[in-house]
Amino acid sequence: MSTMRDHLRQHHEICSENHQGLADAFQGMAEHHRVLSSRHTGEISEGHKALGEKCAKVASHFQNLADHNVSCAQALAATNPSDADAAKSVGWPAGVSGVAPDNPHYRAVPRTSQRELPVKPNVPLEFEKLIEIEDVL
Repeated sequence: MSTMRDHLRQHHEICSENHQGLADAFQGMAEHHRVLSSRHTGEISEGHKALGEKCAKVASHFQNLADHNVSCAQALAATNPSDADAAKSVGWPAGVSGVAPDNPHYRAVPRTSQRELPVKPNVPLEFEKLIEIEDVL
């Protein structure tokens, strides 16, 4: 069974590939419109020039997303999540994991204005047997 860290790393790798593909496609369209702009005159030329600039901006945006996802995947692949280089690449403070570990010692601490946590779960009668906890003490 894979961990959440592995799942997130794989997610960022797939997103990076997809964003890189979109960046390449929009860059190709930008080049195409630049060529068409040089072949035409007047309004048609200006239209292709404007479309080429817009496509280049979109390509730049997708390239930034791809780069960000690569850095996230590299940080999640690091053996130690508090590794300073991996933390810097994503912007995490040193010593803080990007994925919280499973810790059985965590417990809910109610705020002062919060109502009391229920001792017995509020479930319909037909489902009480499913969540019943035996008193072992």
